Parts: sequence; C-alpha cells; structure tokens
Amino acid sequence: MLNKASYYLLLLFAATSVHSIAAANVTLFLGLSLGLIRYVTQPVTVKLDRRLLYLLGLFFASLLISVAFSYNKVNSVKEYFSLASRVIPIFLPLLVIQTKRQVVQLVSVLICSLAIGDLVAIWQRLQWGERATGMLGSPITFAGYVELVLPVILVWLTAETGRFIYSPKIKLVLIISLFLSILALLATGTRGAWLAVATSIIVNLMYSKLSKRKLYVTAILVTLAFSVFVVSPVMQNRLHSIADLDDPSNFGRLVLWQSAWEMFKDHPFTGVGLRNFNQMYNEHYPQPGAEITEHTQAHNTVLHLLAETGAVSTLAFISLFGYIILINLRSGDEWGLIAALITINFVVHGMFDYTFRLSVVSRLYWVLLGLTYAARQVQWEKQKNETYTTQ
Repeated sequence: MLNKASYYLLLLFAATSVHSIAAANVTLFLGLSLGLIRYVTQPVTVKLDRRLLYLLGLFFASLLISVAFSYNKVNSVKEYFSLASRVIPIFLPLLVIQTKRQVVQLVSVLICSLAIGDLVAIWQRLQWGERATGMLGSPITFAGYVELVLPVILVWLTAETGRFIYSPKIKLVLIISLFLSILALLATGTRGAWLAVATSIIVNLMYSKLSKRKLYVTAILVTLAFSVFVVSPVMQNRLHSIADLDDPSNFGRLVLWQSAWEMFKDHPFTGVGLRNFNQMYNEHYPQPGAEITEHTQAHNTVLHLLAETGAVSTLAFISLFGYIILINLRSGDEWGLIAALITINFVVHGMFDYTFRLSVVSRLYWVLLGLTYAARQVQWEKQKNETYTTQ
C-alpha cells in the first residue's frame, strides 16, 4: 500500500514538475515521506553505488566548513538544508521502482508531460517573440528541465531494440517529443543549455550502439529543429552572441566571474559562506562597468562554489560529478549512458548558470539519476531470477 502510494506520487511529480514548482515539491515531499516509512517498517533493498554515496557524503561534510565560517550563518544553514533537500530525491525511485513496467510508465509520463510544456514554450515564442519560459517562469529553469529529459528521449530512440518496450507508436511519440523538445529549448534562448545539449548529443552518438538508420533519423531531426530557428534573425543574433564578449549578457557574466574569483582568493579554504555571494558582491566586490547590482549567483557553478565554499568543497563537487560521468560512460548499458548524459548537461549548463541552485531542475536531476540506478537494479534482479529458473 505504501509503495503504491509512493509510486503514484512519483508519477505525479513526473506529470506536474514541468508545470508547477510547488506541485513538484509537494509530491516529492509526500513520496519521500511514505517511502521512508515503508523503508523503516518493511524490508526494502536499496542499492546505490557506495563510492557515489561516499562522494556525496564528502561533499556535504565539506560544506559544513563553509557554514561554520560563514559571514551570515543563518543564510548558510538555510542553504545547506535546501541543497540537501534537492539531493535526497535520488532515493525515491530506488525505494519505489520494482518492475520494468513502472520504469516505462514513469518515463512515458515524464516525456508526455514535457511535450505539453514544449508546446506552451513554442507558443510563447511565436506569440510574444521573447524568450520562452514554459510554465516555470524562467527561460533558464525551463531550459534546464528540457535538457535533462532530452537524453532519455535520445537514448530510448537510438538504443538497441529490446532494451525498452518498443512499438511503432512509441517510436513516433519519441520522434515527435524529440522534435518538440529541441524547438522548445531553442525558444528559451538559453545558450548554456544549447551548448550542453550539443555536447550530450555528440557523446550519445559516440557511446550508443547505433544503426545507420537511427543515426540518420536523429541527425535529420536535430538539423531540422535547429534550421527552423536559425532562419530567424533573432535566433541568429542569439547564436552569434555566444562568442561576443561585448554582448551585455556575456560581459555581465565576466564581471561576476571576476568577482567570484576575487572572493575565492580572499577566502580560499572556507569561502564567504553558502548563499552569501549576493551580499558580499554588493558590499565588497562590485566591479566597475556592471549595469546590474543585484546578483544572487555567479552564473558558473564551479566559480560560485569556489566563492561561497572554498577549494575543498569545490574539489569534492568536481570529484562527485566527474565520477558519475566516467563510471556511467564505462558501464556499457543504456541507463548508464542516460545517467552520464544528464550529468553532462547539468554540468555543462552549470558553466554558465548556477544550475545546482535551480530547485526543480536540481531535484529532477537527482530523481532521474536515481531512476537510472533503479532501472538497472530491476534489470539485474530479472536476470538473476531467470538464471535461478534455468538452473
């Protein structure tokens, strides 16, 4: 009973998270609460890479140093627990996913829900001519959401037949979803997400087992989607601005990066404290020529962590995500590839925005990462049972 309730709440998260941050938070909280109760009251096998758990523990332990020496300890304590709340959802799929059918249902709901959000974003772009926000209120947040689901669509579409439940209808849905998601991503005008997805597409083509037909289908879809927006002068300007250092957005980021580096040099071991970047920037590290005075993040995850938490926590962070990418690329299976690709997108986009602090994006990342481990656990249990049956 508890497991069913937790699973349905996980499905609700997949259905609502792209439309409402509040609904996503509520469903995750309730799902985790019920899952924890079941874990305590009933025997549940939860298998997660121990090294991953150690690195997670090391990262959060190192953050305590920053909290202890923070310039504003109240802000830092709040941010510490906020970051923890975004990582904990990794355990929900591991607690509730028990069958391959549940995996397929969850991913199907997620993809179909995103397709609705994609249509809204495309309509916003066509109707208003401005950067699309979907229903999440921010182009950066919506782009971060899309970039995490795209690898699932790509790998399912290009994976070897038999790994997933395939039919002509499902393939058609995946193709349409891929097309809509790329259009919606471009409609957000979020260049960091564009670079992230371009990187993960290349990695996917390098590591997945593709037939020529699937390779051509993927290449045609990606080319067609990009072509639709490249013909637009607005999109051309947005693309050209990526390498333009005089672009106001790029200049603003360079200013923030310089300030973040100065903070790190002055506080190399402890940083200025979690959630203190904005205050410290305005009071001690403003840069000449900056047009904006209210900055909550450095628009670069590594530099932001260096400024707020110092070298130790940042190295722990880099080790954590580097390990996730490398170990999953070496796994040789589709779910490992998905785990690596969503992490690549999360990290590459994080070079231009502090994605770790985008609540719905960060929680979705950890839920999807947990799902990749849960899916492999389901496959392993099935193979083990089949082996015992044949014996």
